[in-house]
Amino acid sequence: MKVLALFVTLFFISLNISFLLNQKIFILNYGENKYALKILEYVLSKDVKIDFLTYNEISHLNDVRNLVKYVFLIRDISLIIIIFSFSYFYINKKTDYFMKILKNGFLILFSFTLLLLASTLLFFDSLFIFFHQIFFPQGNWAFEPSSNLIILFPKEFWIKQFLIFIGISFSEFIFFYFFYIQNKNRKKYK
Repeated sequence: MKVLALFVTLFFISLNISFLLNQKIFILNYGENKYALKILEYVLSKDVKIDFLTYNEISHLNDVRNLVKYVFLIRDISLIIIIFSFSYFYINKKTDYFMKILKNGFLILFSFTLLLLASTLLFFDSLFIFFHQIFFPQGNWAFEPSSNLIILFPKEFWIKQFLIFIGISFSEFIFFYFFYIQNKNRKKYK
């Protein structure tokens, strides 16, 4: 049950990241900067030539591209596992058990989101460095403030992205919470 709850959490985290990488959402959050959009297209594995970044910046974007592929893979695998699990529990008339799995998955998501919110508000710089040290250990992620990548995506951009991610995650939790309570109350009165 705990493993399935973890897949629920992983699915929603990766889904929310995918949402932020959607070009239309990106434009709403960032604007129509042609250089930033080219970088987004590049990260999403589209064949785009980027001639305004340095070799090290492009090397970092290649690492980001690989990380994004893993995020999409985690999203897809988690969704398949959730669908098969729901099908199994539905066929065997154990939907209450599946709802408990969902509840636990959303509680993990809620806890993760609270931790991320506190970290973002209190220690954003440390969180940002920690994230990069874990996912980009080769060290090609630190750039001068005058680099095009930093100019296009300054600290404020990343804080906003984190806060949007947190807002989406809290919204999902609230939606599920009311859905869960409604479902529980409906069964109580049958």
